[in-house]
Amino acid sequence: MNAIRLTALALIALLAGCGVQPQPPAIEPGPLLSWQERSQQLMPLSRWTVLGKVSIRNGDRRDSASLNWSQNLDHYRIFMAGPLGQGAVNIEGSERLGITLEVSGEGRYHADSPEQLLQQRLGWSVPVSQMPYWIRGLPAPEQTHIKVLDDRNRLERLLQGGWDIRYLGYQHQQQTNPSTSDPFDQTGLLLPRKIELRRGNDLRLLMVFKQWQLEPTLNAENS
Repeated sequence: MNAIRLTALALIALLAGCGVQPQPPAIEPGPLLSWQERSQQLMPLSRWTVLGKVSIRNGDRRDSASLNWSQNLDHYRIFMAGPLGQGAVNIEGSERLGITLEVSGEGRYHADSPEQLLQQRLGWSVPVSQMPYWIRGLPAPEQTHIKVLDDRNRLERLLQGGWDIRYLGYQHQQQTNPSTSDPFDQTGLLLPRKIELRRGNDLRLLMVFKQWQLEPTLNAENS
């Protein structure tokens, strides 16, 4: 009986020990950077992919879609599955080549103006040339804007080009294969996780980014 009791006590102690596991340390938000330092970190990022979801409210119409946005310098590919009652929408283009929009079951369309083509085919548009800056947490350069920073000098609100952009959350993200001299190797990056974009009272986009994939920045001549 004593042996049984000792064995039971030993098992209880073992299980109790297994149940109390050390918790991993909380991810620190990194050093407090000035706005200028933060901008210098984000501006060089020109090759990335972000995965997430987007919900669109256009007047009385509401839709949502999964989102896959890939950016390679000025070339972009935006793939949305399930928006506006369609199976998929693929948007691809660059400043030099213009934009090609492919709508599942409808066909492929080409234009020089991304905004005009989106408005014609989808019924809403966003400033495609400015969006790669906005979704990184930056104002588009050389354009008038008003910005509001949070207590860590990140964008909290941005007014630019007739749009009201609000940053509702950030996430910590490491760069892919950073060099040992790259400051991202020590501090990582704080990139937007949730953004709300509004134009007037009718158009609202809510973008939630689940995963950022960053690639090392290469010189344009090597691309």
